[in-house]
Amino acid sequence: MNKKSDEYERKKVYVLPPYMLNKLKTNPLTKNLYITDIGCFSHARHHFRERTHGCDSHIFIYCASGKGWIRTKDNLTIVLKERSFAYIPRDMPHAYGADDEDPWTIYWFHLQGDQMDDFMALFEPFKMYISMAASDEIKLLELFHQCYDLLLNKSYSMIHLVQVSQTIRYLLSFVVSVASRKEDSIYQSHVDKVTRYMGEQLESTVSLDELSRHVQVSK
Repeated sequence: MNKKSDEYERKKVYVLPPYMLNKLKTNPLTKNLYITDIGCFSHARHHFRERTHGCDSHIFIYCASGKGWIRTKDNLTIVLKERSFAYIPRDMPHAYGADDEDPWTIYWFHLQGDQMDDFMALFEPFKMYISMAASDEIKLLELFHQCYDLLLNKSYSMIHLVQVSQTIRYLLSFVVSVASRKEDSIYQSHVDKVTRYMGEQLESTVSLDELSRHVQVSK
């Protein structure tokens, strides 16, 4: 099911034609990871998309402003807010759409390639949703626009298609590094809490259960 509205204030879409996809699939410098579709929907009121059998590409969505949602298997619903990055694995049934009151502005792209499953494994620990800082958004959108502009204006050139493939690879690596940095920061925060607490309890015996309750993490 696919319902879209012409009320979008600004809409950009580029879908690579079949002959170009064939070139990307066979070229050794692009076949491992390449864009099939890319676009931006601004203030996309009434935006809605449903794929009951999933998509043959991996889908990535960055919500720059407003709100929206993604529903996947088992009716798991993820709410996307400002500066949040989400992904939907290939072949996973799903639906997504803009919030009625505060419709999202999203930058999105679909990816295929021989190494996509390996990249998806890097994202798996972060449960389909990654929050980005304002400084991270600047870098992410810079890389996105590089890809979009090259495809729009110079897709006839294999050299530029290779550049797009490498740039989108860097974008994915950058997002994973942002997520990992946040995880490392949380871990270090827990370590610091434990260290301070144990320093305060030098005169007594501290159990693992007590430390777990203090830090508010499971054992």
